[in-house]
Amino acid sequence: MTIGYIHSLGDSTLDNLFWMLGKPGSTVKSAKESSVEGVLKERTKADNYKVVSHAYDGFTTKSVLQGDRIGAVLPLWREKKLYMKEKASRGSYVHPLKNLQKKISLDPDTPHYVVISIGGNDFRENLRNPWRLIKDIPQIQKRYLQIVEKVKGLQGRNVHPILMLQYRTDAKNDPYMIYPLFKAIGIVAITTHLVCLALLTAPIWAIAGKITVLVGGLTFLGSAAGLYLSQKIVPLSVTKEALLGKKIGMAMLGTLMHSFYQPILEQAKKARLPVLDLANTFHPYRELYECGIEPGKKGSQLIAKGIHHIVKHHDFTGESILYSKPDKKPIYTGVVNRDPSAWHVAYPS
Repeated sequence: MTIGYIHSLGDSTLDNLFWMLGKPGSTVKSAKESSVEGVLKERTKADNYKVVSHAYDGFTTKSVLQGDRIGAVLPLWREKKLYMKEKASRGSYVHPLKNLQKKISLDPDTPHYVVISIGGNDFRENLRNPWRLIKDIPQIQKRYLQIVEKVKGLQGRNVHPILMLQYRTDAKNDPYMIYPLFKAIGIVAITTHLVCLALLTAPIWAIAGKITVLVGGLTFLGSAAGLYLSQKIVPLSVTKEALLGKKIGMAMLGTLMHSFYQPILEQAKKARLPVLDLANTFHPYRELYECGIEPGKKGSQLIAKGIHHIVKHHDFTGESILYSKPDKKPIYTGVVNRDPSAWHVAYPS
């Protein structure tokens, strides 16, 4: 007897089947078993949970809200044909939220746990336009929260959203040049911060008679405004970490993630939703990835463990809890949850 359904909703953080198909010697059967959803099915089988997939590789927040074509962004490798056969057997265009509602309506009294992991592809689409990447954050946040509200509002007696944060990508294999991109943005931001901080000393030079009072005042005001505006885009913490010898690209990515998830975590607390914190679970220097940005076999296992732990142990009538499984060697920069508050709990191996 099924005691609950676990629904995946989002992108390849949950649907990494295509990338498992590309591993040497893999078959469709072994690839499915190594995927996040496959590992989750195996882990929850004894507890009589049923895993239902509504996640699709390449989907964005718009895809989840409005529907989209399956496999539209996947490379034309032989694995795509196998992937499409598994994921698009009923048509290549899907509307995840509508399909989720249909599944829930078939058994509305049984608990339905909806794991939401989305947003990475929204940023991937803007990697070639750094300004747009940063500028679009408010709209992506808005759509993300709309997805959460729509899931919460689905008709069913026991619908339980679970938020899953995206992770840092592989630091040792970076085909999309994510860290160099953020390093470049960080260098510009750090230079701006340092120049503005230096120019804040203009009044001292005016008092010393090196420059006029007018020039000193205007320089001070201009540098203060520049520092204020620049740190709203890139916080001064990035400059601090760079001065302490931290890697700029890593610090910048962590800062972006912190900025992006801040209102989402606030909403999670208000709505008492559990959160699987992959940002503080996936170590960017560990063998957890496939092709740099996808969960590999070990990554699949780590994600499935977290979801299973939340479904089995979280009190969905209680307070919000942020779950993670930090590496023994801590991530040294860009931590998303910088406040180790009481709502942060580590899940076991």
